[in-house]
Amino acid sequence: MIRRTFLVILGLFGLGLMAMFSIDSSFVRRLYYKIEGLIKSPVKVPPDSERSEAELPPQGDTVSVEMALNSRCTSDYDDNPKQFHWGMFDRTRKLSDAQIKRITGLAKIPRFTDGRLEIQSERNILTFVVDEHASGRQREQMMVESGMQQQAVGLVCAALGVGMVFRNLGKDGTAISNTDYGTIKIKLDAMKPTYDDAFWSGLPPGGEKSGIRGNLPDPVRDGDTPL
Repeated sequence: MIRRTFLVILGLFGLGLMAMFSIDSSFVRRLYYKIEGLIKSPVKVPPDSERSEAELPPQGDTVSVEMALNSRCTSDYDDNPKQFHWGMFDRTRKLSDAQIKRITGLAKIPRFTDGRLEIQSERNILTFVVDEHASGRQREQMMVESGMQQQAVGLVCAALGVGMVFRNLGKDGTAISNTDYGTIKIKLDAMKPTYDDAFWSGLPPGGEKSGIRGNLPDPVRDGDTPL
């Protein structure tokens, strides 16, 4: 009886190993990090008074459109670019009010409506707002415009070497006051260089190219026109 139980356990263990090797390694890695996240204590970020002001890389003013599109800036504080977000927030640095204002000021979009569309800033937390009184087709168009604003902020962050992470306020947004309807919140913060001590990369995601090619040319990942 004991021998049979031992063989059953050994067999199940063997099947488990076979299953692990047959499953995509990225799934196993995500599962490991998920379990690790449940065990580890939450990361504590020092108060702003204990963090020095970030110095944004001067090369950000000349990063090309293609390079910014190819580089990612979504970040968190776990210091592991393979776990959840690609980027890593710098817990020792903070963005100044002027730097945050510059980012939102650069995120301009073409408008299709004349309704009130805003990015409200409370320190480094941005809330994207549309007029609560907009309705019908105008409301739908303003939701699209708000999405364009969000993408523009992400692109500016990628160019300037700034980290960001967003929190959706619901598929259709959320009323946050009598006059404001919030679509999303974005947190901005200083970011560590992620691509081999650089904030940008012209390489394809995942490193080496696979041997499989389609019938479309590879995208251009760098250019001559600054974003």
